Amino acid sequence: MSFITIGIDPGQHGGIVILNENGDPIFAANMPRVGDVYDYNTINAIFEEYSKVPSKVAIELVGFMGAETAKNISDLVHHAGVLYGLSIAHSLPIILAPPSVWKKKIGLPPIGISYAKKGETGEDKKKRVNENARKRRAAKNVSIEHAIRLMPKLEETLGSKINDGVAEAALIGEYVRRVMSNTD
Repeated sequence: MSFITIGIDPGQHGGIVILNENGDPIFAANMPRVGDVYDYNTINAIFEEYSKVPSKVAIELVGFMGAETAKNISDLVHHAGVLYGLSIAHSLPIILAPPSVWKKKIGLPPIGISYAKKGETGEDKKKRVNENARKRRAAKNVSIEHAIRLMPKLEETLGSKINDGVAEAALIGEYVRRVMSNTD
């Protein structure tokens, strides 16, 4: 194995996928958790194992995502920071992948969510929020289908049905793998 890419979707329902130099998944897992907390011991063990070969870590750049609560955003940013720190502790180079950039480069369509407008009524807000939720659910399915199309062995590597977190971790890893090898 000469070069691997570790793709990470840092969300609570995210995932970690490790791709070889050809873009084939060699490891895939849902984001390790114990109950409601991230399992940093397991994540650390994964980084430890794969820090022995030339690697890059691709972490989705997190930030404000619309109507999320401040606590949810704070928890996500904290978790992404811990992942960043673990990468540094294992001397793994890190690339932060902004969602709008990696999704466009990998071929995913934009979600097309709507934002609040001045003078929006309560009824308008309810419709907008429901429509945005529908669009986000549809986008998750598109991510899963796209990941399976690009990496047919992903489900087999995971050992179970792929969720959007694992799919997006794989796509983030593939985006960085392509950038690093200058292929599209």
